[in-house]
Amino acid sequence: QYSCEGNQVELQVTLHGCDLAANFEATETETCVGTTLRFTDLSTGSPDTWEWSFGANATPQTATGVGPHDVVYNSAGSYDVSLTVKEHMVEDTDTKSDFMTISEEGTWLGAVSSDWFEEDNWSCATIPDLSGAPFDIVISATATFNPQITTDGAKFRNITIENGAELTIVNGTTVQVFGNWINNGAFNAGNSLIDFRGVACEISGTSVTAFQNIKITSGGQLTGPSGTMQVAGDFDADGTFVHNNGTVVFN
Repeated sequence: QYSCEGNQVELQVTLHGCDLAANFEATETETCVGTTLRFTDLSTGSPDTWEWSFGANATPQTATGVGPHDVVYNSAGSYDVSLTVKEHMVEDTDTKSDFMTISEEGTWLGAVSSDWFEEDNWSCATIPDLSGAPFDIVISATATFNPQITTDGAKFRNITIENGAELTIVNGTTVQVFGNWINNGAFNAGNSLIDFRGVACEISGTSVTAFQNIKITSGGQLTGPSGTMQVAGDFDADGTFVHNNGTVVFN
């Protein structure tokens, strides 16, 4: 369009990105490994490009397009999530730091009571019992209540009792162990039976563990600590016991 100097010319101008602002939400921000989460775009303006980043241990780690996008986290931890939106040459990024908190099953939280079989006392509401495959557990020193096992049915793979934590078993209860027993805290055996069923179990830790009754199931193997362990009752070795140059005190 041409005009002479001094003449007024009316031009149409289109502005892009004036109201562009990246934003998003997720179905949950605190959940467990393996849970499928959905991320939804909440951006304003008229974006034409979306670039997502969910974190290193996410599947998928990145995505494009408005979504929504389904994402699974494969490891416990805290994750930043970011979304960059573009409208023509204008872009905006929303990064939410530590947006996702992902937990793993097996941590004793002791949130509501000392009851081992109360799901709200365990991370991911998953109880280490006979209903599923054994998994690793940690008795946390920061738990509100220390755990008590008052009836048969507890089962786990490796157990770690943290320094400052305490595990109590009462009522002649049998507990099945398929992995290592690591005691850095306190263990009150009561009249319990600890049934080691794994093929390569080991007892260790900074605390001396005083058992009441121990059983090594046929086909299993238990390696004792290099220091001292105590057994107040029966030691039934149907499997293999490796002394590890340590001392077993029967009292």
